[in-house]
Formats: sequence, C-alpha cells, structure tokens
Amino acid sequence: MRKIEHSQNFIKNKKLLNRLIVHSNITSKDVVIDIGAGYGTITNVLKNYAQKVIAIEKDKNIYEFLKKRFSKYSNVEIIAKDVLNYHFPLKQYKVFANIPFNYTSDIIRRLQNQKRLPTDIYLFIQKEAALQYMGLPYHSESLKSLFIKTRFTLNIKYNFRSTDFIPIPRVKVVFLHLHLITNPKINYKDIKMWQDFLTFIFSFRPSNIRKALYKLIPYN
Repeated sequence: MRKIEHSQNFIKNKKLLNRLIVHSNITSKDVVIDIGAGYGTITNVLKNYAQKVIAIEKDKNIYEFLKKRFSKYSNVEIIAKDVLNYHFPLKQYKVFANIPFNYTSDIIRRLQNQKRLPTDIYLFIQKEAALQYMGLPYHSESLKSLFIKTRFTLNIKYNFRSTDFIPIPRVKVVFLHLHLITNPKINYKDIKMWQDFLTFIFSFRPSNIRKALYKLIPYN
C-alpha cells in the first residue's frame, strides 16, 4: 500500500463512488483524468461511464499493477508520471480524482494553469481546504480563492463519512466540484494583470489597503 506520508485515503464504498459519478457531468463522450490513481478503484468505475480514462500514477510498482489490471480495456490509458510534470490534453477533458491531501495546493495550481482548462474538476479533498478555496466562511477570501474563482465556480457536492475510506482519515473529507466558467468576467489575456493586482493588494495589511489602492488609483 502507498506510504502514509502521501496522505491519501482510498475510497472503499463503491456504491457511493458510482452514485457520485452518475450525478456528475461526466458522459460517455468525455475524456476523464484520474490523478493519483492508486490501485485503480476510481479508474475501474470511471471506465464504465467515460469515453476514455487517463489514469496518472507516479509510483512505478503501482503503475505496473495498473497496466496489467486494465490491459483488456481499450478506453483506459495508464501514465507513469508525477501529475505536476504532466502536460494535460489540449482537447476538452475533465478531472475526477481522490488526490493526496498534502499535494492539494500544488495539484489545483497545476490544473488552473493549463493552456486548456478542464471543463469540470471533481476532487476528494479535505473540507478545510475546500472552504479556503471557496472563500468560506464569508469574508474569508484569499489570493487562492480569488484566483480560482476567476475561472471556476466551486460547490461541495457531498460530505463523506470517515468510514467511506481506508485507512480512516483524521480529517473531514468532501467531494468538491469546480466548473469552468464559459464567459468569465475577466478575459483570459487579462487574468495575469488581475492576479498581479490582487497580489499587490494582499501584500498590505487590511488597515493599509486604502493606501495601497491610492497608489494605483489616486483620487482627491
């Protein structure tokens, strides 16, 4: 089994997994990427619903196991790679994954910096992290929440029970859906400028934000 330091808890409730996929936006026409596929529990269910499943697994031994397990399925592709070095498709795709909790920020950052953004991202994620990305509780916006809301809407679709996983997680886990905004308020070419603006503002203490804005937009 994968080492504990990867902080990954594997789902064992297959009926629940089927239900989550059925109620997602995944169709038989979709290419779906399973990040950190592990021993293939999610990939094995996704293959019944998607046109193609790309399972990414960086552990070479588990990769060999996956290759054998899914060798008979033409719609499953196994990739031996760290997802942080993986070049995502330039054609439309979606993501459905149970990611290691301690790689959450790195993986989401990687996903939102692709040339072709996924139309839907479904993640098994620590609840605390999900709320941070959603800017919750209210008035808790951060750079990460404002950055991601530029291109995606975020909703928690399900609150898992600890007994849904093995080993049992020590934290609360949710099923987070990120949906690509088709007509964002900020054009793609202007996003970098918007992020630079936010970074500048957040570099000041809340009490000094007015002074920061005055430096950018002087007023009488």
